[in-house]
Amino acid sequence: MIQKDSYTSAQLTAMVVLRLFIGWHFAYEGLVKILNPKWTSLPYLLDSKGFMSDFFCWIG
Repeated sequence: MIQKDSYTSAQLTAMVVLRLFIGWHFAYEGLVKILNPKWTSLPYLLDSKGFMSDFFCWIG
C-alpha cells in the first residue's frame, strides 16, 4: 500500500507534467488523423502479421 506522503512534491510535479505531455501527444496524434481526410490505416493493416492478420486484411 502506498502511503500518502511517499512522494516528494518535485516527484508529484514531474509525474503530473509527464502525464500532461503524454495526454497531449495522444490527443494531437488522434486529431491529426481525424482531421486529415487523406489519412488511411490501409498500409498498416495490410502489413500486419500474427494470428489476427487475416482479420486486419479483411478490415483493410
